[in-house]
Amino acid sequence: MKPSFQSKLRLILLLGIIYTISVTSYAQQNSLLVFGNIYYVKYGGTSDQRLYNFHLGAGYQMNPYWTAGLEFGYGNTKVGNGSARSNIDFGPFIRAEMPINDMFSTYVQIGGGYSRLDYANLNGFYLELFPAIKWTIHKGFALNLSTGLIRYTKTGDSNEFDFNYGIVPSIGVSYNFSFRSHTDEKGAQ
Repeated sequence: MKPSFQSKLRLILLLGIIYTISVTSYAQQNSLLVFGNIYYVKYGGTSDQRLYNFHLGAGYQMNPYWTAGLEFGYGNTKVGNGSARSNIDFGPFIRAEMPINDMFSTYVQIGGGYSRLDYANLNGFYLELFPAIKWTIHKGFALNLSTGLIRYTKTGDSNEFDFNYGIVPSIGVSYNFSFRSHTDEKGAQ
């Protein structure tokens, strides 16, 4: 008997949660990054196309420069009066961050993993890379802005390569939960 898509997705999500919890339990001297990004686009004219996408993720920030974790994405596209088409992504990511000063930093995030096109009942994988700017507003809380994306998706017999820069901005928020106590910070100075 072949396992259903829902049972496979539940197993992947369960393994992702176990992975995230186990990684953060070993390395409590740093922090856990939680983030979410969203974008929405509406094209008028003859196509009347609307699309939105959001990504949620959590990862262990090993130091000020590197974060590794898991992300989940959902997207929906609707053209004219036709039916909506949705896709789901789930997989690991790694983020390389370069602080500019105390408030601003830039980062590049690379992710990949499982991809599913619900409207076509196709499974596959994706790889993506996107640059972003992070503006730290308050202790651990930040706004993120990305203006580009390079993405490769393979689902069924289809190979898709997307490159957009400056076309669809993505806005997000992130928060770092620190596991260090104030006495640890004083002792480290």
